[in-house]
Amino acid sequence: MRILLQINPFKNSILNNLFLLFTVLATFSSTLSAQGPYVPAADVSGQYMVDQCGSVKIKFKYIDVGYYGITKLDFYYKKADGTFVMFAQADDGNGYNQDWSDYWAGSSIGAFTFQGYSTFVNSVAIGYRNNNGNYHYQDFIWSNIPAEAYVNGTIVIATEGTYSNGSSWDETDNSSKVVIVLPTLAPPTNLVAGNGIDCNKITLDWTLPTSFPCAYSQDIYRNNTLLTTVTGSTITYDDNNAPSG
Repeated sequence: MRILLQINPFKNSILNNLFLLFTVLATFSSTLSAQGPYVPAADVSGQYMVDQCGSVKIKFKYIDVGYYGITKLDFYYKKADGTFVMFAQADDGNGYNQDWSDYWAGSSIGAFTFQGYSTFVNSVAIGYRNNNGNYHYQDFIWSNIPAEAYVNGTIVIATEGTYSNGSSWDETDNSSKVVIVLPTLAPPTNLVAGNGIDCNKITLDWTLPTSFPCAYSQDIYRNNTLLTTVTGSTITYDDNNAPSG
């Protein structure tokens, strides 16, 4: 809204004061509207933990000071058939043991709780709070992730929730989905073969790929025939029955 005070016909009058008050309120309302509702895809993030196999860290915003606070936030994963399974929940004053307290002057929220849902009660662990200006965040770690949560190399996290102005969303809303891409195991590099002075032995040496969070094994083939399986830390192998020629 653009206000040209120099042409205001109500200058130095009660109407002028009312006019200016309306301007302030209108500007404030526009600011609130510009904030918009909670945007789960932007306000919830997740990443696979590169130092902990089978675990993801999920971070969510629960307060935007002066605008809203989350009163309920449920977490789901999406299965290959398109259905959703709830695995964790965060609430403001839902009767569970209080996990943290946070608020701003004039807000109606304060005590927050977090827990794994149903069979996942021991699969989630609350992490750390972090404030970035007016934005307040909490994170947690989800471990022992069921196989059905892994779909085409990703884990899709969706949320359902309500925030303090009464607006809500559910897990089927596309804007609530966060896609976590799983790490990819690269092949070994610098593979070399040599026989030294032995006629029937071939020694293979190679360089392991960069860090990978999970244990893995390596299969060694000769002419498309499996010779053996070695551990993920192995970097050399002797083929003692290599044919000559």
